[in-house]
Amino acid sequence: MPIKINGTNTTAQPSITGTDTDTGLVYGTDEVKIVTGGTDRVVTGTDIVFKNASGTERMRLASDGVISTTNHAECLIVKGDQSISGGDATTTVCGFDTFVYNRGGFTNSSDKLIVPKTGFYRCTFGYEAQITASAYGIRAMKIVPRINSTDYVNWQNYWNSVTNGGVTSNIHFNFESTYYLNLTANDQIDAFIQWYPGSDRTETFHSRIQMFYIG
Repeated sequence: MPIKINGTNTTAQPSITGTDTDTGLVYGTDEVKIVTGGTDRVVTGTDIVFKNASGTERMRLASDGVISTTNHAECLIVKGDQSISGGDATTTVCGFDTFVYNRGGFTNSSDKLIVPKTGFYRCTFGYEAQITASAYGIRAMKIVPRINSTDYVNWQNYWNSVTNGGVTSNIHFNFESTYYLNLTANDQIDAFIQWYPGSDRTETFHSRIQMFYIG
């Protein structure tokens, strides 16, 4: 393919092109742009800037070493007014149905969070309840991911506890556990809760996932 050095040094007509007259290099003051299809894709100067098909910045490698992305997959999804009922070792599945924040293509279906990309995710699962039963102490409790309805069980399954400490009225119990999960695009995520309350009881709770795509 012949190389031409006869453009107008604009994004529409780069200075150096091949037979495609809107794809090539544009030279500016202390910067060079890589252009395809008449749109800036990469701009190199003090920083290196990467843009999407519409020319919108999506990643920047700054001269001070900071890497920033503007469309990293991240979300916060919640579900309220769920219930756990029983005594020691009771387990219940908790779901997630309402996005508080969603960027990068997460979806949900049947109370499950569906991930958009294959890769590692940092996932923080949270539980919150107003404990109303007369026996306030919960000796141990955990929230554990499920991937495609299969329990994720390893050393990261954290236990939490709350005791009454002399409290004679309702108390709030809130905890989070963070997991690093290697997921495949379209995996479905929910969680299970297990508790040891000391005596049979029923409590209403809210659950949440904060999910960040690492890559």
